Amino acid sequence: MSVQEAVQRVISPDYVGSIESAATDAADQVRVSLGLRGEVTAVMALQLTSRLKAEEGLREAVFEAANRAEAARVMNELALLGALDPEAPAGASRALAPLPGPTAPRLVVRSPDEQADHLARYIASGGLDPIVAPGDRWRTSSNGYLSVAINDRGQLAAFKADQEWLFGVSLDRLNNALKEAVES
Repeated sequence: MSVQEAVQRVISPDYVGSIESAATDAADQVRVSLGLRGEVTAVMALQLTSRLKAEEGLREAVFEAANRAEAARVMNELALLGALDPEAPAGASRALAPLPGPTAPRLVVRSPDEQADHLARYIASGGLDPIVAPGDRWRTSSNGYLSVAINDRGQLAAFKADQEWLFGVSLDRLNNALKEAVES
């Protein structure tokens, strides 16, 4: 199986892996945990800062942590499949006849380690952000101040929080609302 086939297999909606992953945003303010299918199982604020007291800051931290967790899950699944093994035999290459007309610059061939690093950076930068679609289901905390949209794969698709509530919330109440919204 080629690396491209392995990547397509791991990120496909029907793939059930063997790795659960969790990651935090770069500032270690929010942790997102993912299940075997890449579905969100928990979102937890680790510390309450001025950034998290703004809706946009909280949204960015949640999605950054989710992207990092997804990157870790995909890379671990690829490693388990052996797709990142540098000693694995590469697919047979064959020379193609030159095409008529202008030519594109030569294709850069990366080593498996470089490919893995590039894929991880792509995913962590939001390359696999889910698209808000009509099938997304909104889940709201019992107090009504925090809502998340979950797509059919169980991934976070959108996030909303009431700014006034968020400004005065405590860490415990924020985590309770996040838990209620994700688990409802």
